[in-house]
Amino acid sequence: MRPQAFLKLKREKVAFERREQRSLFLLKRYRRFLKGRILDVGCDRGWLRQLLGESYVGVDRRGLPDVQIDLEKVSFLPFPDDSFDCVLCMDVLEHLDNLEWEALRILHEQGVRVPRIVAFGERKSGNIVLESFCVTRKLFPLYKVVDLFKSKSPEEIIPEMVEVVKAMHDAGVFHRDLHIGNLAVHNGQIYVFDFHRCKIFRQEVPLQDRL
Repeated sequence: MRPQAFLKLKREKVAFERREQRSLFLLKRYRRFLKGRILDVGCDRGWLRQLLGESYVGVDRRGLPDVQIDLEKVSFLPFPDDSFDCVLCMDVLEHLDNLEWEALRILHEQGVRVPRIVAFGERKSGNIVLESFCVTRKLFPLYKVVDLFKSKSPEEIIPEMVEVVKAMHDAGVFHRDLHIGNLAVHNGQIYVFDFHRCKIFRQEVPLQDRL
């Protein structure tokens, strides 16, 4: 699908007593973009279904979806590429678990060397999340991985790095931004940091994503 137009967005405050009123507002305001096959992620009771007809597919874990899916427990939606021309997502993302928090929890439980998570926070403007952050237990002292080369050979260090990454993948967490700046040394052991771009699989990370 190619974008047909660019929107000049403006900030406005709107309030609705019921969720269906918001759906009708969206339909009226952006009707020219709601063409072709439409996927409504977090559709609730599918308020737009009658108005958009057979081209509409709604997914949610409850309500009246066409396809029942718990969005917090899946990594992919069960549709092939190019299945839809437009995707709606209203009041959904803020309800999903923070992946960085979940990744750190999973990895710590599996014995992978990562910071131990103790809290998660968000900074919002209205309903918009401006910033999210995880609070972990302090690791001190902490050194850069390059400092290890002063006391160990590459033949010793590289297998240690591979061991940590393999353990992370075996636990089902794909970092997606792994570089030497996201590795550090504590008490002579290599730790992995910065999971804000990670991806979580139900089982171990597939081979094509490891390479």
